[in-house]
Amino acid sequence: MGVLSGVGKKLGVAMGSSALADAIIAQIESPVYTQGGSTAEVAIKIGNADGTRVYVIDEVVTLTNAVETNLTSTVPAGAVILSTQVILHSAVTGDASGDNLLAKVGVGVTADPDKYAITPDLTANSKHSKIPAWTVLSGVETVTVKAAKTDGSACTEKFVAGGLVRVRIVYLTTSDLVSL
Repeated sequence: MGVLSGVGKKLGVAMGSSALADAIIAQIESPVYTQGGSTAEVAIKIGNADGTRVYVIDEVVTLTNAVETNLTSTVPAGAVILSTQVILHSAVTGDASGDNLLAKVGVGVTADPDKYAITPDLTANSKHSKIPAWTVLSGVETVTVKAAKTDGSACTEKFVAGGLVRVRIVYLTTSDLVSL
């Protein structure tokens, strides 16, 4: 089962309507957002000035000579991350600095490098898709592409600058209804 079909099943159960969930997934599969862009874009809008929005961040990150590189967009407080995907467009290498233990590329936060996804290795086209545990974010989440050890924990070896990593994050937000 693909990431989106898994999201569709969870949405169908949560909403009590598999038809609505299927419509949402169809809109995600036919993107109305910029693939490889650097800002969060609305992929699905339920309601006009109020209601629920599904946003997509789809960004190609150029690695710097550091242990992590942040995505341009952040995920706002109150959002729920529905799914994450990562692919290495080029092989990623470390510079043999620090602990010299770079083995994978994580997508997460500074304190938890593999919170949202982790590649199986460092080769070009290495990829991972994940539906993380759905929780409402209590604060703004700065998502980072992070150097990781085999076990997914942070390493201190830096990336060699120039590697290309594509990250897609789909998240849900909601706002209060406006008065009639």
